[in-house]
Amino acid sequence: MRTFTKIATVLLIAIMAVCCKNTVEDNRQAIETAESAVEQSKFDQAREICESLVKANEKDSLLSARDFCRIALTMQKVSEGTNSADLTATAVKCYKSAEKLSGDSIMSYLSSLQPADASIFLNIMLLANNQGVTFGKDDQFDAASLDALPVDTISADSI
Repeated sequence: MRTFTKIATVLLIAIMAVCCKNTVEDNRQAIETAESAVEQSKFDQAREICESLVKANEKDSLLSARDFCRIALTMQKVSEGTNSADLTATAVKCYKSAEKLSGDSIMSYLSSLQPADASIFLNIMLLANNQGVTFGKDDQFDAASLDALPVDTISADSI
């Protein structure tokens, strides 16, 4: 009877490990759910999904550069819908993660976007590439600070 209990326990643990592990497909479906939530103005739901995916990726590393781009765009839309600069910072971090994985995937993703989404994504790219400009929770945007930026950081060539 003891042997049976040990075998049953090992099998149960193996089944739980297989069933509970995130897969690449699970992550992609979750991203689609977050994107749909944004379209339905369910910003909290979208934010929670994206944040959980990014956190889970710290352990599993299952997100691709394209996945990070999709999360970045989704988080920026949530940021715009909720007026939260913190979420813009998260979008930029996701973009940076994508950049570390594959610059070519970023450009492929950008070329697949509709113009309105491409504009939002380009803004994320610009923010990510402006190393001297930071946005925090208490920061205020000051148009005069644009004068301090080198001209080439604002041009399309820097993208």
